Amino acid sequence: GGITGVGQVVNAYLPVIPIGAFVFVLNIPLFILGWKYIGGHLLVSSLYSMVLSSAAVDVLALIHYEPMDQMLAAVCGGAMIGLALGIIFAQGATTGGTDLIARLVKLKLPWASMGKLLLVVAFGNITTALYGIIAQVVSAYVTDAVLYGLDTAKVAYIISNFDREISEAIVQRMDRGVTILHGEGAYSGAEK
Repeated sequence: GGITGVGQVVNAYLPVIPIGAFVFVLNIPLFILGWKYIGGHLLVSSLYSMVLSSAAVDVLALIHYEPMDQMLAAVCGGAMIGLALGIIFAQGATTGGTDLIARLVKLKLPWASMGKLLLVVAFGNITTALYGIIAQVVSAYVTDAVLYGLDTAKVAYIISNFDREISEAIVQRMDRGVTILHGEGAYSGAEK
């Protein structure tokens, strides 16, 4: 997916263009935007991450890998990518490409999670594209787990004069727990 996916497609048709070098060149205008809108710290830390990841892609491309189960590769590869991206994002950096685009979009949509913003379409034939999408989804969830934790619990505060009726309905009808907190209105001084 993303710019690395485009680099893989270009490399498949023009093998003389290394994937990492292609990704590096396409990232230059994105880094200029990132520097303008996010700042210099992002530029330095992201350049380091981008150079390292681009070089790693080209070095790993030199190694011959035996064919493996595509589902296993999609799930494990997606999890490893998500773990790496979560660590990189937690340090305030990106690896460029769609990571940087997602970071820029997050400036306008701060409520959106980074993992969800990174879900992009994979390239290739339909089978490969579907496995690519699986890898991207796994990567997005692992990235969010690293950044935001595994706890997906939600809480709702209900302030009402009918606390007994509401808590009884939640416990009996919805089979959920209730904690009653006593409060006081700052303006009125009324007990809630």
